[in-house]
Amino acid sequence: MAPVEALDAAGRFRRVEQLFQRQAYPEAMPLIKALCDDDPKSAKYWGMFALVRLMRSADTAALQDVIDAVNQALRIDEDEPRALYAKALSYKRMGKEREALHYFKRTVSVEPANIDAAREVRLLSMRTADDKQTKR
Repeated sequence: MAPVEALDAAGRFRRVEQLFQRQAYPEAMPLIKALCDDDPKSAKYWGMFALVRLMRSADTAALQDVIDAVNQALRIDEDEPRALYAKALSYKRMGKEREALHYFKRTVSVEPANIDAAREVRLLSMRTADDKQTKR
């Protein structure tokens, strides 16, 4: 593997994606943060930053960083799939299932191949349907 310093921005982003897939969030964080600093108008970078930050910590204090990054990404591109997915996961973590379901659905509409978001749509849809039946 080439050293990070030898990679261009696209290569560094691919490295972040690889680290994310391996759940090496502490290693991915400085790389994605540097990419955001270098190109603050990249919705793709901010969306990935939000996901890495969200996965890196279960601490609810981290949610503010995630929300800030998500908002930055969605101001640039309202259909940035990683940002939509991070927003959905944040709402789910906060216990706001209706809002989470909305953003999981938006994620799937923008990125139909996102099987994690599709699974969450099914699960939350079943859960909300069960909740409605229980209330009757």
